[in-house]
Amino acid sequence: MKKKILLALGSCIASVHLYSQACTGIKVMASDSSVFYSRTFEWAYSPTHPMIKICPRGKRYTSSINNDKGMTWKSIYGAIGITSDTTAFINEGINEKGLVAGMFFFDHYATYHDYDPKAKDHTIDALDLSYFILSNCSTTDEVKEKLAAIRICGSIRSELGRVVPLHWRVGDAHGKSIIIECVDKQLNIYDDTLGVITNSPPYPYHITNLCNYVNISPSPVSKTKMGDIEILPSGSGSGLLGLPGDFTPVSRFIRAAFFLSYSRRPDTAYDAMSLSFTILSNFNIPLSGELPAHSAPQMPAATQWTSVIDATGRALYYRTMYNSTIRRIEIDKINFEKEKERYVPLDKTPHETITDISL
Repeated sequence: MKKKILLALGSCIASVHLYSQACTGIKVMASDSSVFYSRTFEWAYSPTHPMIKICPRGKRYTSSINNDKGMTWKSIYGAIGITSDTTAFINEGINEKGLVAGMFFFDHYATYHDYDPKAKDHTIDALDLSYFILSNCSTTDEVKEKLAAIRICGSIRSELGRVVPLHWRVGDAHGKSIIIECVDKQLNIYDDTLGVITNSPPYPYHITNLCNYVNISPSPVSKTKMGDIEILPSGSGSGLLGLPGDFTPVSRFIRAAFFLSYSRRPDTAYDAMSLSFTILSNFNIPLSGELPAHSAPQMPAATQWTSVIDATGRALYYRTMYNSTIRRIEIDKINFEKEKERYVPLDKTPHETITDISL
């Protein structure tokens, strides 16, 4: 019976593009005080149609919970964010103050507040939280204040037949970032001192689990002896024996924490941008990492896009599964006072940009 339920759920999931299943996020800080928040977005079941959504300043927005109206607000700050199409919610975005917010899949653990119609004036759908934060806050301290006054609920999505389970990473231009989770109907906010987020289980588990990898080191293991036999490392990287290589959230967290912690600190914003893409390249997931070959759709990868956001310089860099060329959007060049809400595709055409070199 349980197997049938899981198969049925898998069929439902295959038809919706609302969230990412195996995303990995990191924070990189440079010596020149530049702060970058980066992440991958995975969806293995079908191509999404990712868009840059431009969100103007001064727009009124009402959150809906199960076809009932929730809280209404007017945006203080303009923002841009990456969505999965022209109707989806912001998966990752930045506002004009350099605040970055993104949602990550959090299956089996996300349990939101119960919906109370009497409290709908300060109740928000979980899928709207990223935009609410971007449109109202400039620092993580302000985010904490706002969260203390609202209730986060979940709407049953017709595409899924259930509520979408999420948690969030929010970071500001000063380098302070937080992880937001709703577990057992309790709002938990954790300081993101490590600079890594993946998916389930809850954030405290991931931090505790680091204790199981105290032996991992970038330094090579020295030779040893077993009886009369001298044992030599087979090559470089022997200090990393035991570093998990699978794509589960727990293993990706450990791997991201290692790469981030032992990388040389970048000097400049450019170096931090480059390092962010380099680290996240280790988390590009081929379709074979999530689906058997006979059921894989016609697309290049499960990692559909990677974003690297310069919170200090207020710029969004990205590349996609179709085009690995890095592209940049500078926030300060957008007039959020005059802009209308609109969408721009991440890829004009689904092909790599290839430059011919003449010799």
